[in-house]
Amino acid sequence: MPDSGEPGRKCPDCGQTLKPEVGICRYCGYVFPAGKAARAGPLGLTRELAAQTATGGRVSIWAKLLWPVVTVVVVGVLIFSVVHGFPSTSTWEHAQRDLPMAKSYDPDFEAFVIAAYRQDGVAAEARARDGVCLINVAKDVPGGIMNKLGTKIGALAIGCTYAALRQKHGDNPVATVTIFTNGRRYTSATCDGQKHPEFLK
Repeated sequence: MPDSGEPGRKCPDCGQTLKPEVGICRYCGYVFPAGKAARAGPLGLTRELAAQTATGGRVSIWAKLLWPVVTVVVVGVLIFSVVHGFPSTSTWEHAQRDLPMAKSYDPDFEAFVIAAYRQDGVAAEARARDGVCLINVAKDVPGGIMNKLGTKIGALAIGCTYAALRQKHGDNPVATVTIFTNGRRYTSATCDGQKHPEFLK
């Protein structure tokens, strides 16, 4: 039923009569702003009115500016995850699922990598498949930029050894090495013998 008593204002959307000070029609959700009218959202609030409620009655300029930025960031993260497959390659077990078929010389390279780590007193697993080499080191590597940089340089050296082996067998001299520590991805490096043939010497 429409509000009664004092003279009221008529809702242009549903035709109900409301009290003159009412800003939102309680029947259909129509909003009576100072400017252009707008229909309320699912919760009975327009985006402008929701922002006003959250900021004490005045629309925050930061709310207007940050809303599209947050949206772009969230969409960007989702696209990056889908394209680069980060969630599926962040662990040793998941990374092995998408490996290509092995070349005839790949098992020998796996044995070479494992033996090289064993000489340093470190247990390791290795999977080499057509230019992709995964290494799982059974120890925790300390954090810090210098430790990560050193491990990345080591991965690049192994990758260039692998790329040179591939070139020797007539395959594309490009190899990517990803190093895991106790099953978790730590770093990776790619040696491209086509762009940098000096790396293979």
